[in-house]
Amino acid sequence: MKKFICLLLALAFIFSLCACGKGEGETPKGEIDKTASKGEIPEYPIKLGSTPDEIIAHYNERAEVEQNPDLIIGELEGQTAVQLTNGVQTFYYEKEHKDKGVSVFVVQGDSAFGYELGTNITKTEVISRLAADYTISEATAEQLYFLPGTVEGAEILSCSFDKIRLDFFFFDGILSAVSLTNTEYWTD
Repeated sequence: MKKFICLLLALAFIFSLCACGKGEGETPKGEIDKTASKGEIPEYPIKLGSTPDEIIAHYNERAEVEQNPDLIIGELEGQTAVQLTNGVQTFYYEKEHKDKGVSVFVVQGDSAFGYELGTNITKTEVISRLAADYTISEATAEQLYFLPGTVEGAEILSCSFDKIRLDFFFFDGILSAVSLTNTEYWTD
């Protein structure tokens, strides 16, 4: 009888471990889609539609609290669009849609959707966590507008959620940048 009870306890323990499912820190399949479709990247309180003033205030406050001047957002005005960036997080809005807030949010060299960018994350790993349909293509210079130069052989994995597009950028097969775009208020 003792052996039977021990066997039952061992099986219960094994099944409880199996029920835990994903490893610590892993995002369940489809969670990226759900967050992105709201214009959000979970690591950041800023999202699509945030006003330029909110973004500048947030990053200036963080820079002061963390005593890190690299967090301060700089502003670069072009003919039709404005870029807000600290070199790691970059936001864009078209001047004619400033009242709608930022339309593009790009993250480079940091983390996004639970991935440390630039650390051997492959397309296969990203795809395994997406529920949405996606496309993979070679990235064009226009799609790499947030970089100072072109990157040969860069690939882009894209998904769309109504008016929100999520792009994962791979350089040399490694996830290096992520962007969210509100396609209603941003013209590619």
